[in-house]
Amino acid sequence: MAEFRKVAQISDLGPGKIKATQVGSEYVAVTQVDGKVYAFDDTCPHAACSMAEGEIDGAVIMCVCHGREYNVTDGKPVNPPFGDPMKLYPAKVEGDDVLVEM
Repeated sequence: MAEFRKVAQISDLGPGKIKATQVGSEYVAVTQVDGKVYAFDDTCPHAACSMAEGEIDGAVIMCVCHGREYNVTDGKPVNPPFGDPMKLYPAKVEGDDVLVEM
């Protein structure tokens, strides 16, 4: 059964920041865009690199390994060649805690 797990504190997610953590066997990254928290698989679907090591500009994150860009709000790649989307996780904030449904 899926449950929400604490992965960060909202104070960790200032503008342009990404935080990655391991939850069980999964590596999850979280970021904040326009006041909303988004959670996604930290492993790039294209080259198996850490997405948290990349750069984020608005809602678009760029993989540091190969420059592939994805939109963190819907997981879709934004530049060709279009491939698999990033896996997204439901996220919410309770107090200062960022929780992700795993």
